[in-house]
Amino acid sequence: MRNSICATLICLLFASAASAQTLDSLKTSPPESKWYVGVGLSNINYFVAFKSRSSSGITYQGGNLRPWTTPHLGYRLSDRLNIEVGVGYRRSVVTSAGIYRKEEDGPSFTDEIRNDIRGWVIPVTLQYTPFNPGKRFQLYGTAKLVTVFGSVHNEYSTSGEGAKTINSEANASGVNTYFVGGLLLKYRINKRIDGYIEGNLIQKNLSVGDQSPFFHQPTLGIGLNVKL
Repeated sequence: MRNSICATLICLLFASAASAQTLDSLKTSPPESKWYVGVGLSNINYFVAFKSRSSSGITYQGGNLRPWTTPHLGYRLSDRLNIEVGVGYRRSVVTSAGIYRKEEDGPSFTDEIRNDIRGWVIPVTLQYTPFNPGKRFQLYGTAKLVTVFGSVHNEYSTSGEGAKTINSEANASGVNTYFVGGLLLKYRINKRIDGYIEGNLIQKNLSVGDQSPFFHQPTLGIGLNVKL
């Protein structure tokens, strides 16, 4: 009888010690980090236009900038609200040419138009969800303020008979700012990694006003986030 009582007391002591150790570990475990890093892949296109001064006055030089990949750093302001800052870079050179002859049997000439544009793209994004943030699938509304620092070089030239003539060229640089709004569907892969699909539904260049509707078509993006 005495042995059984002793054994029971020993078991209770071990159980109490194990419970206390578990509680201590929970109390001392570090809080979940609110910081995360990620990378996004998107086909969003920015039509930039910068002022250029010449003898004929002030004109706009522009082009298309699509920075396919954008790494970002994010912070959870609350369970429902996130903020991200990203950065992307792209250089795009577009050339178009036409061949003609001044005389039927004469030498051929080539007119060429070259558009060389490069720029840094810095989006600041707010993501908000009104739904239960504990769900594995989560839908967010997104609002972005995107700043583009870039430069443009446009050149019109004619080549023929072994020579090239620059008919006109223009350089411009500056800053364009955009508002982009859309929706983002996030999927929690595990405790540290999230995947997402993003649809950008609204885009407006705040620096030069409305552009062609082509540049406001909805665009898509995908990406991954990893908690730090």
